[in-house]
Amino acid sequence: MNGETFFNWIKNIIPLLKKNAVVVMDNASYHSVKIESCPTTNWRKADIEKWLYEKGETYEKPMVIPRLLEIVKRIKPRYDKYVIDEFYNSPRPPESKRPA
Repeated sequence: MNGETFFNWIKNIIPLLKKNAVVVMDNASYHSVKIESCPTTNWRKADIEKWLYEKGETYEKPMVIPRLLEIVKRIKPRYDKYVIDEFYNSPRPPESKRPA
């Protein structure tokens, strides 16, 4: 199993669930696929700067990696999202289209 296969399966299952259904998943890696990677201490400085630039963040240059990662930490909650969570929370067809 991989993230793509799991996502294709779950996106077909979720619309079939009743309104108050609960989905329980374990910590398998394919259940926790992120929409995008956020910078970590393992990233190169140029890659962190590029990521921040793509997010529209400005900062004084030059800046050392630990300071760049402080900026990342501040804005990371906006971008640190899981594929399944975003799909589940996205608008779905009206309730009348779901099976009873």
